[in-house]
Amino acid sequence: MTTEGFEPSPPERPAPEAGALDHSARLPVPSNTVSKATNPLRAQTVMSQDVEGSADHKSIQSHISHTSQGSINSHGSEPTKILSSHSAHENEQTTINNLETKCGKDIPPTLKQNNGARKSTPSISSISSLTNPIQRKQTSKSDWESESSATVFPYHENVDGAQVDELPQSMFESLELRLSRTRDSDFSQINEKLDLGELTRKRDEAEEKYPNFNVYLEQEELPINWPTNKKIYHTIGYGITTFASQFNASLISPSNEAIGKEFHVGREVGTLIFSIYVLGQTVGPMIFAPLSEVSGRKIGVFIPCMIAGIWTCVAACASSAWSLMVFRFIAGVFSAAPIVSSGGALGDLWKPKQRASALVLYSLCIIIGSAAAPVIGALLDVTGSYGWRWGCWLNGILQILLPTINLFTLTETYGPVLAKKKAQYLRHKTGVWDLHADLDMYSLSLSEFIQIHCMRPILMFATPIIFVLVIYCAFVYGLLFLAIATVGMEFQKYHHFSKVASYCPLLAIFPGFATGCFVNVLNSRRYARLSDKKGGNVPPEERLPAMMTAGWFMPCGLFIYGWTMNEHIHWFVPIIGIAFMGGGISIVFQGCLVYMVDVYTKYSASAIAANTVMRSVFGGVFPLFAYQMFVGMGIHWAASLLGFVGLILWPMSWVFYFTGARIRKYNPYGKLLS
Repeated sequence: MTTEGFEPSPPERPAPEAGALDHSARLPVPSNTVSKATNPLRAQTVMSQDVEGSADHKSIQSHISHTSQGSINSHGSEPTKILSSHSAHENEQTTINNLETKCGKDIPPTLKQNNGARKSTPSISSISSLTNPIQRKQTSKSDWESESSATVFPYHENVDGAQVDELPQSMFESLELRLSRTRDSDFSQINEKLDLGELTRKRDEAEEKYPNFNVYLEQEELPINWPTNKKIYHTIGYGITTFASQFNASLISPSNEAIGKEFHVGREVGTLIFSIYVLGQTVGPMIFAPLSEVSGRKIGVFIPCMIAGIWTCVAACASSAWSLMVFRFIAGVFSAAPIVSSGGALGDLWKPKQRASALVLYSLCIIIGSAAAPVIGALLDVTGSYGWRWGCWLNGILQILLPTINLFTLTETYGPVLAKKKAQYLRHKTGVWDLHADLDMYSLSLSEFIQIHCMRPILMFATPIIFVLVIYCAFVYGLLFLAIATVGMEFQKYHHFSKVASYCPLLAIFPGFATGCFVNVLNSRRYARLSDKKGGNVPPEERLPAMMTAGWFMPCGLFIYGWTMNEHIHWFVPIIGIAFMGGGISIVFQGCLVYMVDVYTKYSASAIAANTVMRSVFGGVFPLFAYQMFVGMGIHWAASLLGFVGLILWPMSWVFYFTGARIRKYNPYGKLLS
């Protein structure tokens, strides 16, 4: 008989016999099982969930009624009906069969005795533990460990006080215990195989070979000591990637009129569409020059070039002049990567006495790409109004295909990245995790990355050598794009050339450029002889004699081109002037690059980035005022003005040859660069 507000107390447990183990005291019943025993309503709900899917729930309820002796409803007003214990015994065999189906294993035969003489029945906790694995897991680990030596796992006693048959321990082993045993087994196997003496020996050998576990490259591993054919292959790979980037710069220059008619814009906007690609290259060096010094040359060159190719293909689908400008500007930003970082790769590959010849090939790719593209663009333009779109598709595919091939066929050339990869390999091979490279200890936040690397090319402008040489190199680069924008117009005006033929005189830049390359090669051999004579201790100023002796080629070519462009003078004469311009551009361009790389070898990518930024500004701006300048002043005085500027800049190579060492020695900005 129960009273409202009170729960029936569980029946008293009989005291264990003398010498018997009180298993129930050692293994407490989980909290949810206790709540079932003391709260019949909760037990009824939980047990209906535990044996969900069973055909007969009445047997469970019979145990509940047998345990509780009565219950209170949810409002505490009416007692719960107590089911007969006899009905539970009648349906117990059905419940056990259902439990076998749900548990997926056989119930021990001791629980299957259905001859009517069963001494005890499974308790509520035993049935719940079979049907609810979560409940079994709630038992503490210490309880499982206390029974680890026993061969069987005792059930809790039934509420009647009768001892329940014992079940095998494996049926009730928790998931946590199984995992811990697996873990212990794995560690024991590892400990058996672990030879601490072997690890100590490898650690001592690693520290002896690499002091402080700092991994470095051996002499034969340095890219500068690679076989010559391998270095030439890498030089060509970086060169053709640069060619693809520069080819896109002037490809659509002959299509200004076609673009203007299609999008209903004037000549100035059409010229801006052409030159904005070069203006985009003023932004790229600030990003990709430091990227190549942190992530390596391959990541810093080929991946951005592929992205530039994708944006070039997007530009081929442009539906307005403004969208075309935006797409070409973004493509120009990413195309600056091979221009600015390939020079650093060549500095990694070639020794100082060989570097000039390699940079000749590199700069040749830049000039050929810019000078040959207008001729091909003119051929595409005469095919129809969509000729420039075909040019964008062609160049976009080229910018994607060539870097992809190089990405999988070329080897990284940046020494710190190679040392980092070597350290990673040695760590996995030897198990000595203290091994590291300098780059492993070098991590930058975004703010530090901007302050150190992105600002370094700007700080380069504060050095007198970089500032003057960058202005000189940018001027000759701007002249190249000014010629691309005006040569076709002038030959059509004075010699009545067709559109395609009017851009062919630009090809005269090639023989002039070849002549300039020959002069630079002669100077490079002279530098190599000096290096052998002085044991490699040759000042960078010995790179300048080529600029000193042949720097007059460019202004001379401008004077010839301007004053012989007349319908009464044969058209071949101004072409000679263009060839002289090409020779002067080659000598100045290559001489400045080689000298800057030698002066700032450690920060060569940043030095070239500063050069690329300024020359891209000049290359993008010069075509914008070229038409007004040559129409307003006339070709004679416009070309003469540019020639006089070239004559003023030419003596700067002489100044640096005699004073460059003192300028570098007393440079107040050297610490800022480092």
